[in-house]
Amino acid sequence: MDAEGSTDDVSESSNGTFPKSTVKKVDEIVPEKEDKLVSRARCLFLIVLLCAAAALATVVYIVSRNKEAADFEAQFHDVANEVLKSSNENMKQKFKSLESLAIVFTSHSKEQSGNGYPPGFVTVPDTNFYMENARQLGDYLLIGYNPLVEIADYYLWSEYVKGNIGWLEKANMAIGNPPANVSLISPFIYSMKLYNSTDGTEIPRPTDAKKCASNSIELESVEVSRRPAFEIPQDGPFLPVWQSIPAPPPQFINVNMLRDPIYQQTLQVIQSSRKTTFFDVCSTSDPVAGGFGTDNDFTLVVAPVFGGFENTSAIVGILSAVTPWRGTFDNILVQGTPPVLVIMENSCGKTFSVIIQGNDASILSGTTEQPEEFNHLAMSAPFAEFAYPASDEEQSLGECIYTITVHPTEEFESSFVTTKPTWYALVVLAVFVFTSLAFFVFDWLVQIRQKKLVTTAKKQNALVSSLFPKNIKQQLMEEVEEEPRKNVIGKAGIKSYLGDRASENSGKNQYGNTKPIADLFPDCTVMFADISGFTAWSSAREPSHVFALLEAIYKEFDTIARKKGVFKVEVVGDCYVAVCGLPDPRPNHAVVMAKFANSCHTAMSQVTQALGIELGPETCNLKLRVGLHSGSVVAGVLRGEKSRFQLFGDTMNTASRMESTSLPNRIQVSQETAKLLEKAGKSHWMVPREGKVHAKGKGELKTFFLRLQTEETVCTKVSEVPSLTTGSDVTPIPVATESLEEGARQAKWVVEILSNALTDIEINRQVLNIKRESDHILVYLEQASHHTLPINKVEEIIELPEYNRNNQETHDTKLNDCVEKELALYVQTIQCLYNDHPFHSFRHATNVLFAADRFLSQIIATETDDMSEKNFHDQTYGICSDPLTRFSLLFSALIHDCDHPGVPNTQLVKEAAPVAELYDLKAVAEQHSFVIAWDLLLEPAFKKLREAIYANSSEFKRFKQLVTNIVMATDIMDNDLKKLRNYRWDVAFNETDTSKATQSEINRKATAVIEHLIQASDVAHTMQHWQLYRFWNSKYFKECYLAYKAGRAEINPADYWYKGELDFFDFYIIPLAKKLKDCGVFGVSGDKYMADALENRKEWEAKGETIILEMIRATSEAEAEKNAHNIALPGE
Repeated sequence: MDAEGSTDDVSESSNGTFPKSTVKKVDEIVPEKEDKLVSRARCLFLIVLLCAAAALATVVYIVSRNKEAADFEAQFHDVANEVLKSSNENMKQKFKSLESLAIVFTSHSKEQSGNGYPPGFVTVPDTNFYMENARQLGDYLLIGYNPLVEIADYYLWSEYVKGNIGWLEKANMAIGNPPANVSLISPFIYSMKLYNSTDGTEIPRPTDAKKCASNSIELESVEVSRRPAFEIPQDGPFLPVWQSIPAPPPQFINVNMLRDPIYQQTLQVIQSSRKTTFFDVCSTSDPVAGGFGTDNDFTLVVAPVFGGFENTSAIVGILSAVTPWRGTFDNILVQGTPPVLVIMENSCGKTFSVIIQGNDASILSGTTEQPEEFNHLAMSAPFAEFAYPASDEEQSLGECIYTITVHPTEEFESSFVTTKPTWYALVVLAVFVFTSLAFFVFDWLVQIRQKKLVTTAKKQNALVSSLFPKNIKQQLMEEVEEEPRKNVIGKAGIKSYLGDRASENSGKNQYGNTKPIADLFPDCTVMFADISGFTAWSSAREPSHVFALLEAIYKEFDTIARKKGVFKVEVVGDCYVAVCGLPDPRPNHAVVMAKFANSCHTAMSQVTQALGIELGPETCNLKLRVGLHSGSVVAGVLRGEKSRFQLFGDTMNTASRMESTSLPNRIQVSQETAKLLEKAGKSHWMVPREGKVHAKGKGELKTFFLRLQTEETVCTKVSEVPSLTTGSDVTPIPVATESLEEGARQAKWVVEILSNALTDIEINRQVLNIKRESDHILVYLEQASHHTLPINKVEEIIELPEYNRNNQETHDTKLNDCVEKELALYVQTIQCLYNDHPFHSFRHATNVLFAADRFLSQIIATETDDMSEKNFHDQTYGICSDPLTRFSLLFSALIHDCDHPGVPNTQLVKEAAPVAELYDLKAVAEQHSFVIAWDLLLEPAFKKLREAIYANSSEFKRFKQLVTNIVMATDIMDNDLKKLRNYRWDVAFNETDTSKATQSEINRKATAVIEHLIQASDVAHTMQHWQLYRFWNSKYFKECYLAYKAGRAEINPADYWYKGELDFFDFYIIPLAKKLKDCGVFGVSGDKYMADALENRKEWEAKGETIILEMIRATSEAEAEKNAHNIALPGE
């Protein structure tokens, strides 16, 4: 039952719950003759429902099927366009690679013209380098150069060959082949017939119908005695075989390729167009090219070589290259793409087909029939238009112009057209059938309930009529009908709810002569439950975090209340008020409320433990403080604006005093409640509280504590007390303590925070496509300047990345498991390196880290909806735009006091400690913390963690520089560091015109803000709630006091602590808070820091001297207890 239960428009009885309007109109019974009409309407509804189901299923099927067909066509069009585009791009790339090689030959041809030979007589040095590169870039099987030799130069060419044949031996040696037998080389250009080395007979020249038979010539050397006779040509020009990759057999050197009609046609086209083109490889008698396969597999690309680079330069030779058709269609679609059919047709009547599936293509043999149903989807385009002559006259030379057509396949269609539409239609029918069945079941249950409701209403009406006069009953009913409760909150939210009726019916008596709705409940138990430490905890959290905790806790309390029959009255801040014994009287109300309070304790512990990671480790230290009191209360509805159910009376006041005088994690009960528990046989649940408590307005009261039974959590350790729920058994009671479990919880929280920051770094790398550098570069940087003191590496300006709009994009990613394990191990190791000091401890480091994280979140919170990403980046100086900067700040907060000696740097210098000498007597503790934490990070065990932090030299340098500056900034006493910080701040924030700030000036501001942010985090307790300030102030006092007692301080801190804290506020904390406010990146939060700092100074000035005496007493008692415990240990 909830708090608004008393105001709902319902009446309750042991027989059921029903609307009051039913009570009034209970005599209006539905006539029986209307039952048939209702039944007929029910049947009609079923018929309409089934018809609608069939119609909707049909529509769903048609729409789904059309959607699949549309997706199929759209996807095919995308794939076909990609095939058309990429295949042309691939062929263009082949042309470019061959044309580039042609330029090399042209260059050497121009240089050769001065050596007494014609320009085309070229031998390019480093054959394997130039031609092999071109072959690989163009995916060619073979590239060969054929010079254009005129008849007049026939013998001159023979002389040139003899003097330059050395390239063949070098080409063979470069690839590890034995030297060529140059004796097999013909001294003259000759025409060679195709020859069968097996039987010595000529092989008929291939015809158009039977090209490139599988028994094509062999490439092995032919014995001289069986070599065909040379035919010395009598006319020119000639195209002899010369430089080639792979190197040709020596007997093929000087074979005249111009004897073949296709080469004759090729030369005509090249001389006419003066540009690269391609032909059918098997239309030639090239003995090397002709041995690669069928005409459907390969094509011949030919590029002209000129005698110079002028537009009028003559063609002095050609480069011919054999390339597979398959390579033109490979790797143009992504893996997994369904197959498509490509048909290549040329103007010479030749056709072949290619199947492309994913990134693989295969040539089909024969003609492929394509289903007519896909003809309308086929997409055609000219292939390699750039390779053909521009004019019709040039095209009349006989070039075969290709057309490429892309068709879908049945497999492609089946990947989109599925059986899903049928299943969708069946699901729709099933839903309608199920809905129909559910409707009739519900209708049947409603009829049963209606009959019971009418019966109960008749009885209740008779009962009400017997208890109240007719006119009072009528007045109540009219009031219910005329003044309905308005529970709907409009779009204006809470403000609308609070003000929507502020002026309504102003000055009128809204209740007429009706009596107030109130009653006396003589036997009730009231509970007040308050969260101890909540005020201080909430002051250091975001509002969303505060409400998240309260909602989680109160949700559990409400659930327990419903189960146990406890009435929730109200919630005031962090105080939960409940009562047992109303509206239904219960004789065991005290027992029920005691169990309820105990269950709330358990739920509180579970909720705080579960939210500890999200809301911070201190969340688990929150405890519930409960007070119970039994007596009579007046309960009712105080009518008026936003009226609600309320309790009044002395019982409420006493219960509130029980809560306020109770202790954290305790349930205090009054003597009246204790008597009821004792009467119920539950005296073993209670233990008297020592002494009496003084309650405001009540004087001295004798009270009791309930013995708790709660589940053990990681936040607690146990001691033995009797159980509340198991009679006289003895069970453990959880008692909050700073234990190993608490340390583990703090470390777990730190790991979670740093893990999130590392994940943001990885996302940023993916967005900006940042590549990882090789390990040896990073290892070198890690080892470089390893022995340089950190204080000497502090920079005035840290270079942060400039704005990139992609920085704000988010990608779903997860940190590698190995990185998470190494991060957890690193944090645990750092935790072990912290000494057990009261202040400079791992707990304080987690508090600093939490404060730093909150500072960063408050910077982000300054972003408004109307602010662009670029403006937000500029306003915050890019601090929150770089995830590595955030991680560096949090990492520095973790390590900044690692292995702290527990005394200030001045004492270490005074003691001439070796560690002080090691760091040149400057910033000793800070440098020491940095060095041991950095050396630990560079251990091999944290290799994956380092890879997650920085991926290249730029990130490494930025990370190390940030950590160096930030850790050194925590030393506020070093004069050199202080001067540098003050100078940087003055230069950065005393500029009059910031609209045209350079990147260096922005980085200077960012550096200044980052260093002051870590300083503020280190003393965050001074700018938070008074209780938090007192807690950490007492910790630091205790540390200094213990150092004094140990002889490591000359002056008792008690002698200067009061005045010293005032000076600390005046000369450091308040100026620091002012800087946080003035820098402009924290928004309204900057005002709060200043206000809290001033308030804490005011409180300290008023109460500081008394607090110092309390801290001295507490420290002395703790030391005495510790010493006594150590003495007792050997005798145990």
